[in-house]
Amino acid sequence: MIRSDAALRVLLVCSANRFRSPLAECLMRREFAEHMIEVESAGIHATDGAPAHQAARSVALLHGLEGLESHRTRRLTPQLAGGADLILTMDEQQQHAVMRMMPTYTGRVLLLGCWRGVNVCDPLVTSENSRRWIFGLLSECVSDWKQRMTLVLSSMVAARALRSQCRLH
Repeated sequence: MIRSDAALRVLLVCSANRFRSPLAECLMRREFAEHMIEVESAGIHATDGAPAHQAARSVALLHGLEGLESHRTRRLTPQLAGGADLILTMDEQQQHAVMRMMPTYTGRVLLLGCWRGVNVCDPLVTSENSRRWIFGLLSECVSDWKQRMTLVLSSMVAARALRSQCRLH
């Protein structure tokens, strides 16, 4: 569940929540570890409770990402989406599906690859080259978000600290 004390709550969405969004979730958690950001993932067509795909776990292990071994899939629900400040989808079809589910969230639903103008397509999980390419693209897209959000997140944390100090006096 997304915490209320996070400066920013991000939900990553793909189809089944077994490869792309869980890997992106782990990458984003690692990239934003020093910020008060809560990251979760879900799938539009996910079956609740399944583990991450073995191919995703292998890629995560290869790149030193933690958290995928305990990952369990979750189906995207309005309640889950409603707790997010920002929803990042892997492709435009998912973006439109989320906007149909949450029409008032249109400005909060963006593509993970929007800064590159790309969709992060489902990999052919049987192809090591495909898995490697998708992981590289996910990494680049998460880095793009970090470059754009770091200053904003730092300002939000500073403002929160200032509010806390004001309450103490």
